[in-house]
Amino acid sequence: MESIAYLKDKYPELHFDYDELMHEAHHKAFTVAKVTRLDLLSDLQTSLIEAQQKGQSFKSWKANIEGTLKGKGWWGDITVTNPKTGETKDIFVGSRRLKTIYDTNMRTSYAQGRYKSQMQSEGEYLRYSAVLDQITRPSHATMHGIVLPKDHIWWEQNYPPNGWHCRCKVQVLSDTDLKRRGLKVYDGTMQKIADKDWAYHAGKGKSLDKTYADKVNTLKRGCKESNARKRNVPCTFADVAAKAMEEDISTLAQRVVIFKAIKDLFTTETPKRVELTKSDIFGEEKKVLLSSDTVGSHGHHPEIGAFEYSLVPLMLKGRTFRQKENIYVIIKKLGKYYRVALKNIKDKDEIFVVSLLVVTDIEKELRKLSKFEEVKE
Repeated sequence: MESIAYLKDKYPELHFDYDELMHEAHHKAFTVAKVTRLDLLSDLQTSLIEAQQKGQSFKSWKANIEGTLKGKGWWGDITVTNPKTGETKDIFVGSRRLKTIYDTNMRTSYAQGRYKSQMQSEGEYLRYSAVLDQITRPSHATMHGIVLPKDHIWWEQNYPPNGWHCRCKVQVLSDTDLKRRGLKVYDGTMQKIADKDWAYHAGKGKSLDKTYADKVNTLKRGCKESNARKRNVPCTFADVAAKAMEEDISTLAQRVVIFKAIKDLFTTETPKRVELTKSDIFGEEKKVLLSSDTVGSHGHHPEIGAFEYSLVPLMLKGRTFRQKENIYVIIKKLGKYYRVALKNIKDKDEIFVVSLLVVTDIEKELRKLSKFEEVKE
């Protein structure tokens, strides 16, 4: 089901305020405002995926997640700290906040599934449908019944939901439907009705690799069209740019596969390992591996999840310290210092990630590592 896949494929990202992650980025990342721990964010994402799979109501979902939230201290009157600024804020976590989380994620994921189905249908038009009751926003109510072509630019920022708790939907119609129901395509001036946080296409969700692929094709097509007009434009730049973009697409696809494989390490009941990258950090190029045993033995570090482990390939270029067949790398990513510990397996084409930690006192950590040889590039 498209809506379930939409929630599953999101990367968990921490953002203190919802609007730190704007518009199209919401299709790529799963975030909940004021949640500042990745383990808690992952719990919420997993519970919502399960709720979709089982068709759970808000009441059932709340009953299932409430114990987890209470156990991790995210319930009732709490004080949360913005990890970027140090700002603290007193908030209340209860039914109202959970209802917003549930509604927002369910409606955007259902919009994703609905949109793909509508685009595959034979109907050429979309009709805006608002719930005409006393709590419907006046601006949304005025759009009720408006019919526009599927590809009309207005849908890019106004495909529902168009605000918090928005219940509007879109209906697909064909030419035959319009004639049968006496409807006409609107040709007047369209007004923007989406709230600031919702002024993006909640249904469309074009992936980053699809965006890149479109740009590659545009570059190639533009050069061919110029030559077709006998301008004989050299395609060197277009070819180089297209090749670079195609390499980026390949890298993005690999990162998604790796992230999903790492997530599986957290739940597998049989020993598994994932190849994260290749590195010559020990002098010769070897596979860098992460095992389910390592992930399982670091359960006392809830701040480290699949997202952090997926960044390991980007963490191997920091300050490096070697102790025989062990290497420790210190690097700053996403505003935090991390220490990656690697173990070289002699006579094998393997390097294992043995730990990944957030470093809270960088000076103390560097003093500890100074007794080892620092590797200079």
